[in-house]
Amino acid sequence: MPEREDQQSPEAREFQVTPIVYMIFIRNGSILLLERGRGKYDGYHSLPAGHMDKGETAQQTAVRESREELGIEVDPAAVSFAHLSHVKDPDGQRFIVSMRIGSWVGEPVNNEPHKHRSIGWYPLDQLPEDMIPHARATVDNIVNGVQFEERGWNDEPFQL
Repeated sequence: MPEREDQQSPEAREFQVTPIVYMIFIRNGSILLLERGRGKYDGYHSLPAGHMDKGETAQQTAVRESREELGIEVDPAAVSFAHLSHVKDPDGQRFIVSMRIGSWVGEPVNNEPHKHRSIGWYPLDQLPEDMIPHARATVDNIVNGVQFEERGWNDEPFQL
C-alpha cells in the first residue's frame, strides 16, 4: 500500500511525470511518421509528438503541435483519444497520450528540419524497421484496439 503523503519524503511529494502527446494521422491505410534527425534516435522513425505545455490539455497539445511540427491546421473537434502509455525508463516516468487526428487542413510537411530529416506515409502493415520501439508498440496497440499499456515496470528492459 502506498505511503500517505505526510509519510513520504520531500522527493516523493515533488515527483513529476512528463506528459507527451503522440499525434496519430492515418490516411488510406497508412500512418504519418517522421524520421528523427538528431539525438538518441537519430535516423529512427517515430510518430509526430510534442510535450504538453503547462495548463494545456492533450487535445490542445495535438492541435498546437500539428501546426508547429507539421504546418497543418487541426480543428479540436477532429481530435480524439486513441491510446495511453505509462512509461518508466532510465530518464524518468512519462504519460504518453496518443490522440487520433480525424481530419486536418493542408498537407503535412517537415516544419522542423532542425529536428527531423524527413516525413512520410507508411502502410500500417509495413512499418519501417528503424522505428523507435515505443512508437512501434503504440501503433501496434492502436491497430489491435489496445487503449492502455504500462512499459518499463517490473524490471523489464525498456527503451523509449
